[in-house]
Amino acid sequence: MVISPLSVVRCPLSVGAKHLEDKLSVIAKNSSPNASPVQLSVVRCPLSLGKFFPPQLPQLPQLPQLPNSPCPSIPLTLLTMTPHESDIKDASSQTKIWSGWQENLVLITIALCLALLIRTFIAEPRLIPSESMYPTLHTGDRLVIEKVSYRIHPPKIGDIVVFNSPPELQRRGYSQNQAFIKRVIGEPGAVISIAQSKVYLNGTALTEDYIAEPPNSPFPEIKVPEGAFFVMGDNRNDSNDSRYWGFVPRQNVIGRATFRFWPLDRIGL
Repeated sequence: MVISPLSVVRCPLSVGAKHLEDKLSVIAKNSSPNASPVQLSVVRCPLSLGKFFPPQLPQLPQLPQLPNSPCPSIPLTLLTMTPHESDIKDASSQTKIWSGWQENLVLITIALCLALLIRTFIAEPRLIPSESMYPTLHTGDRLVIEKVSYRIHPPKIGDIVVFNSPPELQRRGYSQNQAFIKRVIGEPGAVISIAQSKVYLNGTALTEDYIAEPPNSPFPEIKVPEGAFFVMGDNRNDSNDSRYWGFVPRQNVIGRATFRFWPLDRIGL
């Protein structure tokens, strides 16, 4: 019998590589004088031997215990493996893991880019910080502000708009990017006034069923300049608006409030 080269040798007890080589050499000499030397690539000796060898592999005969042997004579089972098979499997597994991470990173990047584009050019959420638009909007309401329509046409009377601080508020210390939300009352060229607790647009009193209460202070006639808007809060007696700091330039308008998505019991607008 000729002992074929080994890639893996497993033993149920802990033995040294030299002891196994001695035993295999004895087997080779007893079996055939022309046997080729045994070649060992890996020696593994787990404490317990599982049934993981194919049944067709040959069992070596039991040998007498060698002097100074760390374990008794035991039958050895030979298992032939393709060289570096485990390394190939590990590399394949690592490649799959890295490929999965790459795919996830690409998806996350695409999602972030889409979110940025949508927020910049299409719509964004906003939180109402005060009661100046009560009863239409309450503190803590969350709205969707769409930005597309005002690229096509200017704001209209009655629209609820979000805008950055106008010049007068910036002079008073407000941040340039601080946002406000009010209702458009006057377009460019319109004449606005308040008398007898009514708001007049071009000499006609507005019907305003959305306000908390009528304004308690008069306001003299004023004409809205081109490229600007006159805005007021629906809570007329508790709103810091155009009556106190002037007009809103069109370029300061961010977008139009279109939908309240929170709280759930007051969805809509």
